[in-house]
Amino acid sequence: MTSDRAPEPGLAPLPKRRAPKPVVFDKGKAPVYKPWSRRMLSWRVLPWTLSVIIIPAVGKLAFANDFPEASLQAKYNATYLARDSGSGTLYAVLGNYAIAKVNFGAQTLQEVAESKDYVNSLIVSGQDGYYASLGTGRVGRIDLATGRTLWDRAVPIGSRSPVLADGRVAVVSPGTGEVIELSTADGHVITRRALAGTPFGITALSQKLYVVLAGAGQVAELDPRTLATVATVKVPAGPRQIFTQGSRVWVLCLLAHELVSLGPGQQPRFTLSDQGPYVSASGGWLAIQGQEWVTILSPAGIITRVPLTPPDISSMEVQPDGSVIVGYDSGEIDKLGPVKS
Repeated sequence: MTSDRAPEPGLAPLPKRRAPKPVVFDKGKAPVYKPWSRRMLSWRVLPWTLSVIIIPAVGKLAFANDFPEASLQAKYNATYLARDSGSGTLYAVLGNYAIAKVNFGAQTLQEVAESKDYVNSLIVSGQDGYYASLGTGRVGRIDLATGRTLWDRAVPIGSRSPVLADGRVAVVSPGTGEVIELSTADGHVITRRALAGTPFGITALSQKLYVVLAGAGQVAELDPRTLATVATVKVPAGPRQIFTQGSRVWVLCLLAHELVSLGPGQQPRFTLSDQGPYVSASGGWLAIQGQEWVTILSPAGIITRVPLTPPDISSMEVQPDGSVIVGYDSGEIDKLGPVKS
């Protein structure tokens, strides 16, 4: 309907509009108003409803066990995880420099220290943290109670895998082919010995040192005081890292795609689905990263697989209660499990 009245001053005249044409529908063909609850179930909208609302809700219920037991969010990527075997305190290296105490019970991440060196690996004993920095060639000791760096010493670039044995901290240098022991008190070098076969990883068990000789495809047992070779054993191709689980030594052999055990009785082995997995051993437990799972071996020999979502972790540490802590580049730190022993 149009207006014949003159427009008021200051106002534009209204445009003339045509009246809509009437539409006459055949009997039974006129559109019927449907509420949203009915529209969501129509054949045109139902696929969208299923994909966006119903399927995710059902999936969340069906896969509820895939979610972590607890989770924390750090500001920086979680590049390394370490646990003090005495107190059970868990620490995370964040952004390769900051060291934070992780407490899932209190849901807190407390920064306790910051290293001036890039931290590639860390071991903790009481309130002391010992780190190795591959790129700078430094080994150091940090007081985690005060945050002070007590000492740091130059070692060959690429030195790695710090381990404590008999009051000393030992590292291996693949570049120079050496095993080096430093005093925990002040960091001075006590013993160093060159080994043929490219030492690459090191661990301690029952007052003995075990070193991976990557070039020779062997593991050498060393006297921790003199670093003299006591015995060697052949392992599958491509040995790199070495771990201790209870009384057993495990060797990660990348070219053979196997994690093999050395020890008393039967010597189990795992075939790897991930080409470069994270492996962690603590308190008789062993955890192995897979493509979508973490395989956990209990002290009693029971194998459990826990879903790993998402699978692209940046650090991992197994706990004595059978839980596994994983870190991500996003800064997320998750607790998976625990599982039964």
